[in-house]
Amino acid sequence: PLGAADLAVPPGVQASLTVRILEYDRALRSWAGPGITVGLVGRSAGSVAELREALSGRDAQGLAIRVVVHSFKDAEGLRAWMDSAGVRFLYVAADLTGEPATVSAGAARRVPTLVATRAQFERGASLGLVVREGKPHILVNLTAAKAAGMDLDPKLLQLAEVVR
Repeated sequence: PLGAADLAVPPGVQASLTVRILEYDRALRSWAGPGITVGLVGRSAGSVAELREALSGRDAQGLAIRVVVHSFKDAEGLRAWMDSAGVRFLYVAADLTGEPATVSAGAARRVPTLVATRAQFERGASLGLVVREGKPHILVNLTAAKAAGMDLDPKLLQLAEVVR
């Protein structure tokens, strides 16, 4: 279960902040390709349904965002799905906080990984969206983000909590 420190950012706000983060990535076109395939992974498709709906039809830097969903069973299945679906940006739902394999799958594939809890972020995710002092807050692991090919604009980094 999530603790008080891990209140979820509402899906619509998560979608807007995800697009905003992508907009501030100066290297987006080099790692995303002609479009951005965003993979959403949770215990079930239902756990990411609202976020899928909120992200669908959006774009970042003129690149269409394509959303694909995976119900997590095991790490090997997740890695195989990421490869077959062409996932270039991975979102890990809060209901997978106890599954460190979800974050490490993104890191192993050098794919920017966005997570919904601080505990997931501390396991090496590139980015996190958490509630702090009642407001949505962006977390950036600069080392992991750079390893995944991101080049985040200093304007975004000023707004975020940056871990090096």
